[in-house]
Amino acid sequence: MRSRLKLPGTVLATPATDGHRVYLTTTNGRVVAVDLASWTITWDRAAGDAVYGAPALIGDTLFVLSRDGELWRIPVDAPDAATSHALDIVATAGPTPLASGVLVGSVSGEMLLVDPASGAIRWRAQVAGPIEEPPLVRDRQVVVVGGRGDIYSYR
Repeated sequence: MRSRLKLPGTVLATPATDGHRVYLTTTNGRVVAVDLASWTITWDRAAGDAVYGAPALIGDTLFVLSRDGELWRIPVDAPDAATSHALDIVATAGPTPLASGVLVGSVSGEMLLVDPASGAIRWRAQVAGPIEEPPLVRDRQVVVVGGRGDIYSYR
């Protein structure tokens, strides 16, 4: 083992990386950046409630969805400038950043497309059962798996 680094909570999702840092989320509601060269925590910030899903890195912005429905937009080089938007859902799936917004899913089966700058809901769909996995997006098609064994497609 090269070395071990203690994190502030349990990590349940795949981390994101930009090649220099790895970004992790924890069930204690923390978002942590670890420098890969020095193997030290670069920054550690609160995300409110627990985070079960993977963070999504687009350019120099990290998107994180906490269980209490806060969608976080965190500049990786200025984490204190992070902003969040309350979505009034119990979040279970996402975030999935797209050119037109960020997709998130809820325990009640709502799929939302959120404007990351304003927090406005651009699109909403309802499926049967909870959405527990991030949607698959490919060729302008959104595929959502509902918790009752159904699969939905949106174009």
